[in-house]
Amino acid sequence: MATLLLIVIYAAFIALGIPDSLFGTAWPAIYEEWNLPISYSNFVTIICSCGGLVSGAFSARLINHFGTKWVTAVSVGLTAVTLLGCAVSPNFIWFCLLMIPLGVGGGAVDSALNNYVALHLSARHMSFLHCFYGVGITVSPALLSLAITSGGGWRGGYYLATIVQSVITLLVFLSIPMWNKVQWGNKEEPQEEEKGITLSIREQMRLPGLLGVVGVFVFSCSIEVICGGWGSTYLVEFHGETVDAAARLLLFYYVGMTLGRFLSGVLAKRMKEWAIIYTGLSVVGVGVVLVFVGIWSPIVTGIALFFVGMGNGPIYPNFMHLTPQNFGREYSQSAMSTQVTAAYTGIMLTPIIFGVVAQHIGTHIFPYFLGGAVVLLFTSTVFVYGKLKRKK
Repeated sequence: MATLLLIVIYAAFIALGIPDSLFGTAWPAIYEEWNLPISYSNFVTIICSCGGLVSGAFSARLINHFGTKWVTAVSVGLTAVTLLGCAVSPNFIWFCLLMIPLGVGGGAVDSALNNYVALHLSARHMSFLHCFYGVGITVSPALLSLAITSGGGWRGGYYLATIVQSVITLLVFLSIPMWNKVQWGNKEEPQEEEKGITLSIREQMRLPGLLGVVGVFVFSCSIEVICGGWGSTYLVEFHGETVDAAARLLLFYYVGMTLGRFLSGVLAKRMKEWAIIYTGLSVVGVGVVLVFVGIWSPIVTGIALFFVGMGNGPIYPNFMHLTPQNFGREYSQSAMSTQVTAAYTGIMLTPIIFGVVAQHIGTHIFPYFLGGAVVLLFTSTVFVYGKLKRKK
């Protein structure tokens, strides 16, 4: 039964990833259909991120009250309904409004399942969990490319994503009776879900190292949204690729992220979380160098995005798994919610800044923007490691 529930948890993270890459890949086709400025993607990202911020702020209370199983099931279902709404959107305003429930649903799933896995399962399972998120964000560009080449346009991509999301929603609801019957690890009896202590924001900021970890999540997710949200537009606008060709090249990034998280899970038995994190940062550095080389070649840019994704991919899940260890099991859900809020903050702010710059200067700023985010991520990681080491 534990294996079946684990499969469902992995599937829920596929559902979390599907909407995250779908919009960025579809945006060149969306703004062309509705005759919008390129920077209007900021409105979509900001609104969706605000939904995630609200969800992150209140998820600890909701999860402690209703439990992980119900929060996950309802939230995945909410994202499925929202994707269908996006597919039939008559205009840009309607599309933007749908981003509110999409962000709320995604933020709740992220916070609930990350803490559940961090408390009950090993670092290997946490990396594999986020590997399946990588499967989700890899599937979306493939679905969109299939829809465009078959004549369905970007709306067809959203219809296909809705079907996949609905199947996963059904699986999560069917799994609800399992959650209180599963035995994790060497426990002889099924365990009730642990109830954490809900902390206010002020109380959380007193936890040593949490403020620095917030910076790590902001910049790691900034790298993700720069590549995933603007990589396709950069390839179309700067390199002159078609929308479906750019979607195929952007797959390099998502495949790299998925592979990085898979390798993180494989190496988790032999390497500590911090060793994997620093290895990932090194690979990201290689990728950034190749992004600058790729200015003259879209193929090299695709390869560069692969390395950036492979290096950045393991950072998020390994920091998530360290949460109970860093801040205590009783406080982990509150700390996890704050980390998810930080992630959505990075997802929200980065497109605003990049979109405005790209609108006035051009998308050729992409490599420099990405390089700056990588430098800030490395600096934040070194700071956090020193802070937590002194605390211990």
